[in-house]
Amino acid sequence: MGIALRLPKSYPSKPGRSVAVLLGLIMPLMWLSSTLLVYLILDLPFWTALLIGAIVTPTDPVVATAIVTGRIAEQHLPQRIRQIISAESGVNDGLAYLFVLLPILLLRRAPGEVLVHWLTVTLPKMGLRPLPLVSSVI
Repeated sequence: MGIALRLPKSYPSKPGRSVAVLLGLIMPLMWLSSTLLVYLILDLPFWTALLIGAIVTPTDPVVATAIVTGRIAEQHLPQRIRQIISAESGVNDGLAYLFVLLPILLLRRAPGEVLVHWLTVTLPKMGLRPLPLVSSVI
């Protein structure tokens, strides 16, 4: 909530591309990187490593606030970068929910059912639609 108060009212329309790249490209790559590290270092089952990777991936808004506020941040980080970091850390928890739910489904259901359930039940409940190509395959 504090992050939303720190951003200007016109913010969502201006740097949408930067936040979209962070959420749509970088966050999934970090999820997979975290998963592989957990899988290789801790020698856990892959689905468990996938869940742990999803849990540790999102940027914590409290940590982001510590990075982007204060005299040092204002002197060394451009305002645009500070706002992008703040916006991404405030939005990514909703996306992280999808990454957490997928491995939970994989731990509880047969892998063949999971993708169909995730695309037809989970995403629509969150107000998201799967890609038309994917839904036509199902």
